Amino acid sequence: METEFLVLRLMAPLLYLPLKAAGPLAADPFSWQESGGERLFCFELERDKANAFEIAEGLFPGQLVFTGLTALPGRDNKHAPQEAAAGPVVGLPGLGNKHAPPGAASGLVVGLPAGDYLFLQKREVLNREEILYLAAELQKESLWRRLSPEPRFYLRRLYEDGKGVTQLWRPYTS
Repeated sequence: METEFLVLRLMAPLLYLPLKAAGPLAADPFSWQESGGERLFCFELERDKANAFEIAEGLFPGQLVFTGLTALPGRDNKHAPQEAAAGPVVGLPGLGNKHAPPGAASGLVVGLPAGDYLFLQKREVLNREEILYLAAELQKESLWRRLSPEPRFYLRRLYEDGKGVTQLWRPYTS
């Protein structure tokens, strides 16, 4: 599987409605949803293993922190507010307010924070094994580049040009 790794600086966060683990909009991160819009899945890794070249069995995917769904203009989004997660908001560092972005008075926003990332994209739908393999390769690549990967990774599922796209984002510090 030919893979190009890119270093990206995301200048503004990508915001999503948070979803509960169960309900009409919930999704398995590793199964493709033909409809329902763009989705973001955030995973937390074991901190002591998140910077290792030797990938421990079971490190990936880690603990699912949140699932986010875009609100789609011109589409029926009537279930999104009911499925939005109650409880604490996942902080988005770099926005000035560690608990919610400006204008999110309801606190019902999660997202991919602005910042530095090692990134890869496949213009195809990947299965669980392929995603976990690439997540491990992303970690190794960040270490080979002498970057310090943070213990989170993001899986983004979306459509571009009518086709499914899979993206992996790994924040780092240099």
